[in-house]
Amino acid sequence: LQDRFGLHLYSVNGKHLSSVPLDEEVTAMCLTEDFVVLGTMQCELEIRDLQSLRAAVPPVPMRVPVHSVSVTKEKSHI
Repeated sequence: LQDRFGLHLYSVNGKHLSSVPLDEEVTAMCLTEDFVVLGTMQCELEIRDLQSLRAAVPPVPMRVPVHSVSVTKEKSHI
């Protein structure tokens, strides 16, 4: 069976760098210099390392589906 959802990282020149399968549908995404922050329809917030796409911390459960994600300029709050 082919994975239903996935996250793929490419260089600015189009070279494929890494991929990870995802269990949930991503509905929001925000990038910082080091991390990609994902919000899902299944009410989770994920923080992944931008280079490896591995989870930096365990997923954070939310009470509602996440439709928008942003990170403060100081990177102190999501």
